[in-house]
Amino acid sequence: MLIVPPLRYVLSLLPLIVTTAASAAVQCPADLYPTLNVQEALHEPDKHAWALFVAVSHPADLKAPRGTPDKTKKLGEPGKVVWETWKLARTEVFKDDGSDPGVWDTPAAPSRDLSDPPKSQIVTAGLNLKPRPLFDIGETGNETRQNCSTFKFIVEKTLYNIEGQEEFMKNASARGEKLSFPIESMEVKASWRKFTEAEAKTDLVRQYYTVVDDNKTVWGLATLHILTKELPNWFWTSFRNKNGPTPKFPKGDSAGMPEVVKKTVWENYELSGSQTNFVDTDGRTIILSDPIIESGFEKSSCMTCHAHAGIRRIADGKRDEMPFSFGLDVDFEVLTPIGAPEPRLFLENSGRTGVDQSVFQQDFLFSLRRAKNKR
Repeated sequence: MLIVPPLRYVLSLLPLIVTTAASAAVQCPADLYPTLNVQEALHEPDKHAWALFVAVSHPADLKAPRGTPDKTKKLGEPGKVVWETWKLARTEVFKDDGSDPGVWDTPAAPSRDLSDPPKSQIVTAGLNLKPRPLFDIGETGNETRQNCSTFKFIVEKTLYNIEGQEEFMKNASARGEKLSFPIESMEVKASWRKFTEAEAKTDLVRQYYTVVDDNKTVWGLATLHILTKELPNWFWTSFRNKNGPTPKFPKGDSAGMPEVVKKTVWENYELSGSQTNFVDTDGRTIILSDPIIESGFEKSSCMTCHAHAGIRRIADGKRDEMPFSFGLDVDFEVLTPIGAPEPRLFLENSGRTGVDQSVFQQDFLFSLRRAKNKR
């Protein structure tokens, strides 16, 4: 005898069915993060920085799920590296129509587009030593990529569009919670140098890790920022090609280049530094930046700048007066590029501008600003 349950019972199960399907949609590779080491990140940050660099720069297994290293190859052998098979933030995670980016292991685009749309606004210390808004003309040669853990969290929390981020903020604020990515989360930002046809024929190009775009233009990796959620305020490190500009604020390398890096193309890259806190034990503000990616505001801190990644909390009825925007475009006088962030930005009901609003932190990830409205 066939028993048909009441329609209202079936309908009551739909949210559970949908939620279960969504949570199972993103499956990450088994060896997602072989370098996870909180103790090393805390106590030997430069050593850990090199371990991360080696892990993400290993040749990728293009026949396995994205982000999987090819264990049959050695560091420096030809082919795409692991981080290049992660999801590209601007097109694969945050789509123009604000739609669900889907599962992790979708085929990567065969072409390579190294042009990046401009930031809406960025804050720099400027020549006047006072934070000010700066509209940049673009970020040609930059790309941001996220590993599977980061991608999975964004998909499951519906952070890939503006409406989803606002809903998360509303619910989290009501519960007194913060946005916090899983400990396995990683993101990289790469800056590429475009070689002229003449340069591409010289020995210089062999001192760079290179890719070739659809127009047969050769690009060399100039800088690689790496951040991981091993620590509450993330672990930050940056590597640069030795042929690039010299940093104004060098930090040195307490660990030294690992032997596995030597005699490969990666020996042409130097550690710019690592960061685990806003200030050192003497209370001095920590500077970590790159002369290419942070050109124009090199006296800055990766951790401090990214601490301002956020969206405004908006009071009911104030929507037209204070539309959705990212935290960087409010109250420039209280922003700082180094040291601890200004608490006034994040306190609710502060009344600084006559509007009941403050900034809801988005766990240091500026890549979330790429989210679009649902169409």
